[in-house]
Amino acid sequence: MASKTLQAIQRILEHLDNSMDDDNVDLAAISPEALDITEPRWHRVIGMMVEEGLVDGFVKVTTLGSEYNQYKAMNPEITLRGLHFMNENKDAAKLYRIAKEVRDWIK
Repeated sequence: MASKTLQAIQRILEHLDNSMDDDNVDLAAISPEALDITEPRWHRVIGMMVEEGLVDGFVKVTTLGSEYNQYKAMNPEITLRGLHFMNENKDAAKLYRIAKEVRDWIK
């Protein structure tokens, strides 16, 4: 899971999962700056996550002159599908790291 996009998705999902007991989600923790991605990538990632049903609570906003759809957080939360996605990719990332370590040992 080396892609910046997949890393951002994983971090957003993990934060939303960890925030389920909180009254409000700390949006600063999933901002473009916190995720070390550009604002256009952030909006596109959120759009993909909404379309795939991984998250709820983001609304598309219309902005004149923008080349991409923009999203605003309105009570964001992870969905059951998002939990499954996060869990599957966490396991895949662990397997990738283990395989990489084994490969490095063999060299």
